[in-house]
Amino acid sequence: MLMDWSTVELPRHTRFSNLQDMLNQSYMPAVPYALRQPTINGSYRMRSLGRCTIFEITADGHGIKRNRREINNSEGEFYSVKYLRRGCGEFEQEGKRIKFQTGDISVLDNCYPYSLEFEDSFAVSSFIIPRALLNLHLANARTAVGGLIPAESSFSPMLRSHMNALINLENDNNEFYFSTLNDTLCSLIAIALDRASRKLESNNRCANQLRYQAVIEYVKLNLSDPDLSPARVAQACGISVRYLHKLFEPYGCTFGRWLLKKRLERCREQIADPRFADKKLSLIPYDWGFNNLSHFIRAFRQEYGLSPRDYRKQARLQSTSD
Repeated sequence: MLMDWSTVELPRHTRFSNLQDMLNQSYMPAVPYALRQPTINGSYRMRSLGRCTIFEITADGHGIKRNRREINNSEGEFYSVKYLRRGCGEFEQEGKRIKFQTGDISVLDNCYPYSLEFEDSFAVSSFIIPRALLNLHLANARTAVGGLIPAESSFSPMLRSHMNALINLENDNNEFYFSTLNDTLCSLIAIALDRASRKLESNNRCANQLRYQAVIEYVKLNLSDPDLSPARVAQACGISVRYLHKLFEPYGCTFGRWLLKKRLERCREQIADPRFADKKLSLIPYDWGFNNLSHFIRAFRQEYGLSPRDYRKQARLQSTSD
């Protein structure tokens, strides 16, 4: 589902009422209101991502609130995870009043009343996530009630990078990929919100482990990208290339070797999967970041002792005998 909506062609005096109608019908019941200006200019884009929804907003400054009335008229229970791309704002929920600025990520529980205000123009990407889905990953669900993930926190760059990837994702991905990507999104949000993980950042050993897990999550998302390099991973995770390689030393493996192994694993799974039985073997490695077929075949044989073709034959025989 893709929806684009704008105030551009609407009469200026009706824009707030039209915006409220749009929110009630397409997003969730909420009440927008004026701050400095009596009217509003804004563009809104909404698209589904499996069980989640991405709502992108670029608009003049204004406020929005959800009271008990709007909550009672809502269908379903959700969290709103808002990545502020430009501007600054302030939100209030359950007695917490918090300012946030460009790069920060706020988390609001739509089962509780809240208010959200932007004094000047802003751009925000809001991820609407079912409460049941995110709660599976949260150590404490209360951290997601008026929660803030500052831009400078250790895990914020990883989360923002994943959000950007989801926003730019093509619409033709199937439900399996959406489910996996949403799980990764929820895991990153949970890690970034967890107070215990913030305390652990002061402990080098624990911080290394947490950043290692963050690297793993990022690579899983971008495994199909042939240009995935140590420099790109390090930049996305907010660390240096030297530090990235250091994270893998305790495991007796280099980053490059680990990346190759993960790509080979994905290829092996797809080669053996009956659902891909008709897919040409020569195309599978390109789905997982390989850009040289000869290199893939050599690496696959070295890892599994069989060529990709022989491995598929063996998998078919085992499937038939079972």
